Amino acid sequence: MRLWFVRTFITLTASFLFERGNSAQAAEEFSAGQVAYFESHVRPLLAAKCYACHSEKAAKIKGGLRLDSRAGILKGGDSGKAAARPRSAKVSLLLQLVRHSENDQRMPPVPNRRLEKKEVSILARWIQMGLPFPNVSKPRPNLAANPEEGADWKNKYDWNEAAQFRFFRKPEKRKVPQVAEKSWPRSDIDRFLLAKLESEKLRPAPDASPRVLLRRLYFDSDPEKAVEELVDELLASPHFGERWGRHWMDVARYAESTGMERNFSYPHAWRYRDYVVASFNQDKPYDIFVKEQLAGDLMPSGREETDQERLVATGFLAMGPKSLNERNEEQFGMDVVDEQIDVATRATLGLSVSCARCHDHKFDPIPTEDYYALAGIFRSTRTYYGTKGGNGNRQASSLLPVGENAERRQAEVVAHDKKVASINRELKQAQKRLQNLKKAKPGQGVNAKMEECQADLKDMTSRLKKLRQNRPIGPTFAMGVRDLPKP
Repeated sequence: MRLWFVRTFITLTASFLFERGNSAQAAEEFSAGQVAYFESHVRPLLAAKCYACHSEKAAKIKGGLRLDSRAGILKGGDSGKAAARPRSAKVSLLLQLVRHSENDQRMPPVPNRRLEKKEVSILARWIQMGLPFPNVSKPRPNLAANPEEGADWKNKYDWNEAAQFRFFRKPEKRKVPQVAEKSWPRSDIDRFLLAKLESEKLRPAPDASPRVLLRRLYFDSDPEKAVEELVDELLASPHFGERWGRHWMDVARYAESTGMERNFSYPHAWRYRDYVVASFNQDKPYDIFVKEQLAGDLMPSGREETDQERLVATGFLAMGPKSLNERNEEQFGMDVVDEQIDVATRATLGLSVSCARCHDHKFDPIPTEDYYALAGIFRSTRTYYGTKGGNGNRQASSLLPVGENAERRQAEVVAHDKKVASINRELKQAQKRLQNLKKAKPGQGVNAKMEECQADLKDMTSRLKKLRQNRPIGPTFAMGVRDLPKP
């Protein structure tokens, strides 16, 4: 199932990203990460606790304050004060009200909807980030005033037509355009670029001089060195993968700890980092690169080294924030699945599919049914996080053994460790008996018993030493995933 899911992604990715780049609007006021934080943390909180009284859907907007737009927050309500100002969380009126520091006004006024400390912290971080809000090209319909605009929205939405949008169609080979200037293009890519320039009555900039080109390629350039040799040298450098791998690791939300309420380390995260760097240095094809990260455990090659590398690659699905304070294992598991769907779709398609966890997607043809079809695939997958010391949820402490005969080697290590623990218990009991014998009165064979106890201690110490010296070498561990035996 996961392999089918991966193949579907790859057929869509190239054309989607190309068209996405062509249709990109001017630079946004906020970064994609900031807007994502608002959508995943702030908007759900405001919708649950505030929008009933302070949004367009409210029958009557209380206090003249709207919190469903950035402009409304900055304008404020009847008090004449802004509800919040960017990067000024300490003096925010909104935070004062939800913290109940104003005795005469406590928001929300309904006790069972009051904000918890964690939720107040989310709002404080959002304000300190600058109040990021997504850019909205047109106002949303006022569903409170006009319920018919949204009542049958799902039925009016033409899913088949939406699926034909160019972002969702399989890539088609394009005909290379004809250009007037025949000497400038050196490849078909140049011809596409030049055709666009000519349509705008523009000409290409002149070629850079060798010195300028070298400077662009290499900070400390050698003008006497041939460009081709320098390019080959830079591509062969291990730093090439380190430099360009960073871009993918940003997309893959690479981190060495869980973040969230309790920040525990991922001591084996570096293996995934090294996999990404090595993949760039090996010039690994993009489709293989993606398949390995989403389903490497399902791609046996027959070569131990390759299989181990592909297991490590699935660390892509094990990275990311984990709420170790969540004691409800079903909730924890579905939150992990949601995060996996989110990163897999954002990384390969540039789509925020996780919106459909709660409702059909408002802008893309992704219904809730599709979201939970994907969720079923990831729910049938066990994720090995390997958080060091993170004992909040029992699922979060497991590690994925990798390497030759990994399971057998791990079983051998566990069996020797059990023997060591057993002998240690016997050793402590013998030491306690010896101490009691030393306190006993002479006679009645006390000396003989002491000698026997000391001999036992010596034997146990010798056995422990041998066990530790001959302890089998265990497998290496990594973060990653494996399919569950039963979906």
